[in-house]
Amino acid sequence: MGHTALRTSGPWLLAGATALAMGATCLAAATPASAADPHHDVGLYGTADPTYDGVYRQSLAILGLHAAGRTPAPEAVAWLERQQCADGGFSSYNPDSSKPCPAFDPVAYTGGEDTNATAVAVQALLAVGRKPAATKAAKWLTTLQNADGGWEYTADPDGGQSDPNSTALVMTALTATGVAAKDTPKSGIDYLRAMQVGRDDFAGTPAGDRGGIATPWQATTPDVLATVQSVPALAGADLLRVPGGTAWADDVAPAPTDVPAATAGATARWATTWLGSQVAAGKVTASTAPWAVLSFAWDRHGEDVAHHLYATQIAGKVPAANPGANGQAALAAAVLGKRADVAWYATNVAATLQRDTTAPTVAVVVPKGPKKAKHWKKLDIRAVDAGSGVASVRVAVAEKRSGKWYAYNGTAWKKSKNSKAKHWIEARSLKSGDWRVSVKGLTKGKLVVRTQATDVAGNHSALVKKTQKLTKK
Repeated sequence: MGHTALRTSGPWLLAGATALAMGATCLAAATPASAADPHHDVGLYGTADPTYDGVYRQSLAILGLHAAGRTPAPEAVAWLERQQCADGGFSSYNPDSSKPCPAFDPVAYTGGEDTNATAVAVQALLAVGRKPAATKAAKWLTTLQNADGGWEYTADPDGGQSDPNSTALVMTALTATGVAAKDTPKSGIDYLRAMQVGRDDFAGTPAGDRGGIATPWQATTPDVLATVQSVPALAGADLLRVPGGTAWADDVAPAPTDVPAATAGATARWATTWLGSQVAAGKVTASTAPWAVLSFAWDRHGEDVAHHLYATQIAGKVPAANPGANGQAALAAAVLGKRADVAWYATNVAATLQRDTTAPTVAVVVPKGPKKAKHWKKLDIRAVDAGSGVASVRVAVAEKRSGKWYAYNGTAWKKSKNSKAKHWIEARSLKSGDWRVSVKGLTKGKLVVRTQATDVAGNHSALVKKTQKLTKK
């Protein structure tokens, strides 16, 4: 089996694949990876160690803000974008995004791309208008589908065991993007249906187990988390377009007297029937309650059960410092029409942001032979930011010729009162830290260059001025 998602914070389990795939010994042995860059986590929501849940919790936090109609901080979006691997996938956390995504470490259980982080990141990227990046990630997910129609947690080149949680999360991501799965020879629906307890042996299965979705590690025992994450996928849902407060049937559908049809909808309905019994038995707790509420909403049955579950397991119980948990809770509150609660959870998310308060630095690069005007026709700027990254560099160019000042507007020179040229030109980015403005028509005279950089968070560098006497053309 592949390594698993270790995403726990108090009772609020954020995992897709969950710790079912590994024993307690493995959990204890896992050692968090340290971040190589102390500023790397500027823009991350939450200050807890992101080794095992960074991308997952960031994505849920962004989706929670989206449900509240709030725009994430620019540095938060930039953090998520920097985490994307070259092939489109995501690992749980890359401690140094200036380097390729790390390979899986089987000792520390770190690194390696995974379907869970990627699937939720896809939907968060769509929420902030980053469709090309989301589509690239979704297409990467399609390459990992197994022959049984499902997906495993890890991007294992040798193939691995599918699990319902990973499969369901991927299905919601593909639904959100409109990217089609390969579904050869089987589909994700085929896989989830095959994991439904009682479908193959209805009469021989205890009535209390029928309809739930099992995991491959306990194939005859239904699992609450596997079930609550499978239902939305079977219902053709995603985490962007949650049904916001529209009424649905109050009661859970009655248990069937024989095997339901093999359609996705019938599979989902039977699963929520079993899930309703688990709510009544107190088996749905804080760790699975948000997904359970979403399951009832998307199946359009069990509204009263969902409200009860929200009141007993979610309302007033979400740790304010846990952005992922607040993101999940916001989604659950949204489907129940609790807009004030959605706003509250979003406020909690926003308050956990690791803000960027460090301004970038900028400098004019002096060329070789600086007294020759032709050496300045490609005017280079070096801009560096230790936090969220440089977003833009602006440059103003003026030259004094024969006692008169002229300012360059990006295409031509215009008369100016002094060296404080009023025309600001946006430099273009060449590579990390390097920016350039092309200047035509420079000649002998006194050159004055002013420049300023702005980072993703909106911090401005000091305004830097460089003066150079040009004695040769």
